[in-house]
Amino acid sequence: MIGLARTLTLTLMLLVGWMAGAAASDPERDAYDWLMSMSEAGRTLSYVGRFVYQYDDEIESVEIVHRAGPDGPQERLRALNGDPREVQRDRDSVRVYQSGDGGVVKRAAAPNFSAELPAHLPRLKSLYSAELGPQDRIAGRPVQVLDIVPRDPHRFGYRFWADRESGLLLRSDLLDGSGRVLERCMFTLIELSPAIDAALFQPADAEVSHQTVAAGPSPPPSPIGADSHWRIEWVPTGFDLMDKVSRRHGDGRLEQWVYSDGLVSVSVFVERAADATTRFQGGSRIGAMNAYGRMVDGYQVTVVGQVPSATLARISHSVESTAVD
Repeated sequence: MIGLARTLTLTLMLLVGWMAGAAASDPERDAYDWLMSMSEAGRTLSYVGRFVYQYDDEIESVEIVHRAGPDGPQERLRALNGDPREVQRDRDSVRVYQSGDGGVVKRAAAPNFSAELPAHLPRLKSLYSAELGPQDRIAGRPVQVLDIVPRDPHRFGYRFWADRESGLLLRSDLLDGSGRVLERCMFTLIELSPAIDAALFQPADAEVSHQTVAAGPSPPPSPIGADSHWRIEWVPTGFDLMDKVSRRHGDGRLEQWVYSDGLVSVSVFVERAADATTRFQGGSRIGAMNAYGRMVDGYQVTVVGQVPSATLARISHSVESTAVD
C-alpha cells in the first residue's frame, strides 16, 4: 500500500497532462514539440478517469478528477484499494484525507515543474534526447510512444504514451539505466474535457469525509538567507536551484533546497538530529523515489528525488557546514 508521502509524490508526478502535436519529417524536433504541446494541455484540459500505479511489487488503483481553470488546475485523487484516503491539490495547497485518527493534513503546494516546461526546453535538449516511438493503444485509445533518454548517468529515463487525439499522457514508465521499469502509471479509463461539478471534489468515503483538521496549517516557510551555515558543493549539470526555504520543524528548524532540471526535482533537507534512534544514514528506495542520508556535525542531511541513488549520495557528500567553531 502506498503511504501518504508516496501518494503525494504520485500526485505531483502523475498529474502532468501532456499533449501531442502532429508529426513532421524531423524526429528530433517532433519529439520536443510533443513535450511542448503536452505541457500546454496539462494547463488547459479537464478530465476524469482511473489509473493504476505500479512500483516494486505494489499495485494501486486510483480515481482522478482534474479540472483546469484560470487560477490553475484543481485535482483530486482517491485510492480505490487499501485504506480509504484521498489527495486534493490546487494552486495553493495539498490536502491529504485519511481514515483513522489522521484527519486532514494540509500542506503548501509544491512547484509544478511541468507547467514551466517551455522555459526549460533549451536546457532539456542538452540533458535528454527525445525520440518518437511506435503507435499503440491505451485505455482503448490510439497513442503515440515517446522516449526520453538521459545523456548522462545522473538521471532516469522515461517512456510516455500520449493520446493521439488529445495528447493526454495515458501511460508513463520510469526507467533506470538498463531499461528496467522502476515505476509505471497507466490509465484504464479516461473521459476528456467533461463538465466537472464542484461536488466531485468532496471526499467520497464516510471514513474520511467526517474527519476534522487535526492541526492548524503549518507556519509559512521563510527564505533561507545569508545566515544559513550550509553549502551544497555539487549537483548534476542542468539542475538549477528553484527554491530554498527554512521552516519550523519540532523544536528546531528544517532547511530545504529544491533543484530541478526541468523534468525532475531533487530536494536537500538539513535539520539537527534529535537522537540516535531517528538518524538516517545510507540509502533507501520506494519504486524510483530514492533517499540518501548522512550525519554532518550533529545534523541530519537527507537528499530525496527520482534520480539514481548514486546521484543522491554524491549530492549528500557535497553538503558542507560553514559554521565557525
